[in-house]
Amino acid sequence: MATEIRELRGEFGQPNELVERFSYYCSLRSPNDLGEPKLARAFLDELGLTE
Repeated sequence: MATEIRELRGEFGQPNELVERFSYYCSLRSPNDLGEPKLARAFLDELGLTE
């Protein structure tokens, strides 16, 4: 869904920083990257949704 949002907003020249950040976290796949739970926590921290 994030890819579709990115494409639609790109057509209108309105990139969405939140979608771009989410896509960045989803793209991290190297052995040295954090695992999914830690990436999810980092993303939520950026959004200010964690305690």
